[in-house]
Amino acid sequence: MDPRVYRTAFLPALAAIVALMFSLEPAPEPLEGPVSTPTFNERETARLARSIADLAPSRTPGSVGDAAVADRVLEDFSAIGGGQVSEQTFESDFEGTDVELKNVLLTLPGRREQSILVVASRDSPEGEGAPTSAAATATLLQLAGELGSARHERTIVMASLSGASTGSAGLAKLVEALPDPDGIEAAVVISQPGVEIREPPFVIPGRDGPESVSPTLLATAEAIASVQFEQDAAPAGAWTQFARLVIPVGTGEGAALTGEGLEAVTISGSGERLPPADEQGPTAVSSETLFVTGSSLLDLILTLDERQRPIPDGPSAYVQIGDSLLPGWPLELLALALLLPALLAAGDIWLRDRRRNPRSARRSIPWAFERTLPALAGLLAAYAFGLLGLIPDPPYPYDPGRFDPGAEGLAAIVLI
Repeated sequence: MDPRVYRTAFLPALAAIVALMFSLEPAPEPLEGPVSTPTFNERETARLARSIADLAPSRTPGSVGDAAVADRVLEDFSAIGGGQVSEQTFESDFEGTDVELKNVLLTLPGRREQSILVVASRDSPEGEGAPTSAAATATLLQLAGELGSARHERTIVMASLSGASTGSAGLAKLVEALPDPDGIEAAVVISQPGVEIREPPFVIPGRDGPESVSPTLLATAEAIASVQFEQDAAPAGAWTQFARLVIPVGTGEGAALTGEGLEAVTISGSGERLPPADEQGPTAVSSETLFVTGSSLLDLILTLDERQRPIPDGPSAYVQIGDSLLPGWPLELLALALLLPALLAAGDIWLRDRRRNPRSARRSIPWAFERTLPALAGLLAAYAFGLLGLIPDPPYPYDPGRFDPGAEGLAAIVLI
């Protein structure tokens, strides 16, 4: 190897580092909040969450309990004056069984064409789901009652969804049936608002690819939730944000909404992972968590509704470092530049070897491809085991905590 080739190939990386240093831009300020915000009634919401869990302790997607709660939501939505109530019925599957699912929507008209989408899942794949999906449904109904009695600048669409545990099938159907999906400026997801133990992050940006949520929307949600929860609502450091860009995975409706091209944030009482099924009974519903979560949601919706200008887009991908944003493009440029020295050095070695021993050089290319076969075989084995049912193969997004690997999964990992 000629070390001069290797050293010279690092010059583009130095240029990329300089570009990275000069690409920092100030982080946006949160949007100004409303003049006044109604008080969120946490006691009534807690009572409603417990009644939903008592009405339908089992609410797997498409079940009798799921349908019963959908009827309850439809009844409560219909009692709100000035709103337009609609239903969406569609087919899906849950754990290999065909089921019929239903979305229930309430549209509160506004003066402008833009709209805000507020969603909550109704079904529960395991357990009674009292502090999670039942509390989310109760919070949605409480918010609908508060917002339905006031005038709005923007149209607010309140959606009670089924199919969250089947790859957010209900949400995909919702976005598909909306008359103007491009007119949705922001989507807000209600997640486990009634849990007893509160754990950050309380604000979760939607993730389904390398694109990031609007930094202004995220900053606004974080500022509001940090005040209500009395601690940092999203304490993710730069390295954590960078890892999320490298592997952009997420759970729940926030990830599904982002996959549909919408700007989405989730307000959660306790991070991304759901509590165990045995901790989701009616007695586990916390009024205190409902108050801070519901107040955060109400304040955020009213802030988004009353602003005069559209939400600035900001960088398509970024990492926040202190009070600055580092866009994603210089990171991509640096990554490509760091690959260049190895590629040039390898090419230089191969050309030198070809001049000295042409026959050996011809054999080296098949040799290199052979070394990729073990990794490729492992990848193909993983797909095959998924098709055979030896390892779970759920539609994305899903909660990994629902899937115990079991003996079959451990055996499949060893075989892979």
